[in-house]
Amino acid sequence: MDDSNNSTNALSLNESQDEKRPLWKKDNPPRLKALLESFRSCCLCTYEAILERRALFLVFLSCFFYAFRNLAAKVITRTVDPIEIAVFERTTMMICTIPVILYKRYSMKVSREVATILVATGVINCLSMIFVILSFKLINVGDANAIVASKPVFVGILGWILLREVPTLRDYSAGVACIIGIVFLSKPTIIFNPNALSHDDNLYGVLATVVGTIFTTIAAILKRLLGLREVQPQIAIFYFSMVSSFTSCILCTIFQRWTWPESTKIQLFLVGSGFLGYLANVCILFALWTEKTFHVTIIGSSTVIVVFFLQYVILHVPPDAYSIAGSVFVLASTIAITMRKTEAPNQVS
Repeated sequence: MDDSNNSTNALSLNESQDEKRPLWKKDNPPRLKALLESFRSCCLCTYEAILERRALFLVFLSCFFYAFRNLAAKVITRTVDPIEIAVFERTTMMICTIPVILYKRYSMKVSREVATILVATGVINCLSMIFVILSFKLINVGDANAIVASKPVFVGILGWILLREVPTLRDYSAGVACIIGIVFLSKPTIIFNPNALSHDDNLYGVLATVVGTIFTTIAAILKRLLGLREVQPQIAIFYFSMVSSFTSCILCTIFQRWTWPESTKIQLFLVGSGFLGYLANVCILFALWTEKTFHVTIIGSSTVIVVFFLQYVILHVPPDAYSIAGSVFVLASTIAITMRKTEAPNQVS
């Protein structure tokens, strides 16, 4: 009798210990055990890879923040002027940094050189945002984001014009591919439908996006300078958001665009757009501290894919063949330019 009780207790003890074991260490069938072990090792490898290159993970995360923010801006542009959207968004971004700065007790003092870069970043960021949001009003968000992704191409063009840098054959090829992609995205009636006499908003929307992309390119270079000088991201966002907000207020007053949206939904979209822009900028600035511009640019280009997907799911606007072809050309030109920029240092060394 005692032996049976002892065996029962031992069995129950083994069962309780087996329940406490992890799933992959239980007495499972061999195939299931091997599958669980491989899944566990895959998760561990993924976790270690994210920890090792967490800056690139932040860039990938910023793609989703930018995508949702751009879709929110698309909805808002139906009732609110782009300049006023810039005021609300930059003010929200500035307010979001204040609790973090107070909690961490960051010093607000910056050198004169850094202050100059911050002011220039704020003004140029304001202009880029206004033009890009204006393009959202005229064309699809996915098409506009595909053009914005061509920043490295515009860096090469500005370097050729301003710095007299001699372009290579790859630069010329990337520039031609970028122009072809922009033509596909703009779909001008003179090429795709010569008999149409209607007003073509696509062309104006693409022109606004190109101008906004040029300003965005300059702002990205200035942000990289802030990263090289190790300016704390919260401090950088606070100052250039304050300058952008002040610049937007001046433009709003000059062009008499002041309105206050009565809809609570639109007000929430404005605040949410600013908060998402804040999160995206924090991720990008942290990434530029440790990662090369090439890696940040390539992963940041995936915003185009995310925006096209969310545009189809949320706004029910499927991309057409011209949009897909144009996006492929623009992304190909971006990858070609950025690959050349990383190959050059390796050849020198």
